Amino acid sequence: MSTDPLPEDPPIEDSATPEVIEQAREYGWKAPEEWAGAPPPQGFLTPDEYLEKPLVQAKIAQAQVSKLEERLTEKEVEFRTSLDRTERMYKESADRRREAHERELQGLRDERRLAAEVGDMEKFDALDKREVELVRQAEPQVEGVPQTVQDWGAKNTWFGKDPMATAYARAIAGQVAQDGGDALKQVEAAEKEVRKRFPEIFPEAPKPRQQKVDGGGLAGLGGKSIADNLPPEAREQMESDIKDGLFESREEWAEIYFEGDA
Repeated sequence: MSTDPLPEDPPIEDSATPEVIEQAREYGWKAPEEWAGAPPPQGFLTPDEYLEKPLVQAKIAQAQVSKLEERLTEKEVEFRTSLDRTERMYKESADRRREAHERELQGLRDERRLAAEVGDMEKFDALDKREVELVRQAEPQVEGVPQTVQDWGAKNTWFGKDPMATAYARAIAGQVAQDGGDALKQVEAAEKEVRKRFPEIFPEAPKPRQQKVDGGGLAGLGGKSIADNLPPEAREQMESDIKDGLFESREEWAEIYFEGDA
């Protein structure tokens, strides 16, 4: 008869992965050698068995819900920050366009007055016609808009269904309306910005590439230009505004965009 000692049972945690052991410890599991006092009535549980206990499962579920709520809150903050920045730039650009329009209009009137003084009626009439055209361009155009907006709504079925995209669209349209834009201009601006901010809701749009998360502030920019930290959709608007002569440089545009975020 053999007198060799029977092999010892492997430690309870040997059958579990390090990740499972770590999670079990997070929720109160202890290895037998760490146990103080009398052993549990049902014996020691493996990390996997411990994690399957109803009470532990409830704690895990609650922790997952809490993490999800945290992520949603972070997304809401990110969305609100982006919305505030976009509204700020729309207002700034609109103010500058209005000022540029007024300067051009005043310049035309000054030239027209000089033309009248020297009796150059041909130039006077041309400048007068141009002034009428400039004034007309600044006035809201409402003819045919209701049907146009209705058609827009039928095409953009996400409106009213996607809460964040809808809120974003309303904010952009509201800003355009405040700056004197008619209904058609409002929906066009809203769709343009929503396409840039939420491309995934448009079936024909390509899948958006993963972008580096914007931290929301100016810290960490180092020696880079402040404009280098703009998200892609903001860069597109920046280049358009600079091309229109509303801003002198990328840095000037970006400083207003990030205003108050430092």
